[in-house]
Amino acid sequence: MIIIIAIPSYYLKTSYSSSPSPKTHPTTTTRYIVLAPTPCPTTATRNYTIAKDVLTWGWLVYSADISLPGNNAWFTKYQAAAQNTTWEEDLWRIWQREHFVRILAREEGRTGESGLLGMVRSLGGWVKRELDGRGAREGELREWEERRRQGEGHLKKSESIVSLKGSFMQRLEGLTAAKTEGSGASDELPTVLLTDSMLEDGNLFLLKKES
Repeated sequence: MIIIIAIPSYYLKTSYSSSPSPKTHPTTTTRYIVLAPTPCPTTATRNYTIAKDVLTWGWLVYSADISLPGNNAWFTKYQAAAQNTTWEEDLWRIWQREHFVRILAREEGRTGESGLLGMVRSLGGWVKRELDGRGAREGELREWEERRRQGEGHLKKSESIVSLKGSFMQRLEGLTAAKTEGSGASDELPTVLLTDSMLEDGNLFLLKKES
């Protein structure tokens, strides 16, 4: 199984007319980043921590079974494309920066509401007020993401099976070829929209050594 994290628009490079400084506002070039099982305990722990945190923040996180027909080929293509990118490191830096932003917002006591929902609703306005010149753009994107999530019910959505179709594939830059006419091949990637409880049974990112 692999985990697919949907990167919010405020961390996408294409959302800004000029790229934010990577030191203060890391971004990435892809809408989705895959975290896969690994034999390295350090990487597995990092991936598990990232997945748990972004779920808490209300980001969309999916799982996909790469043993299903077609999914393994898709993942192989993703791995080939990711070799020449910094996508996973982008995600690591984005995770660090998001923690920083949320800590600052809490310390300033400007959430206006208690709990996660209050934090999510207030972050957009806080970023616009407190961060550098690009904070206004980031704040607008955060507020837009929150309205979209509320409109689609993602904050309270229970676990469900979804299929990410061609639009999902197309957003993974360069990973989609046009379906051969008459081939009958499916462009769907069956996935599960994750909830916090699905990561409570241990670190699913650590590959166990065969005895």
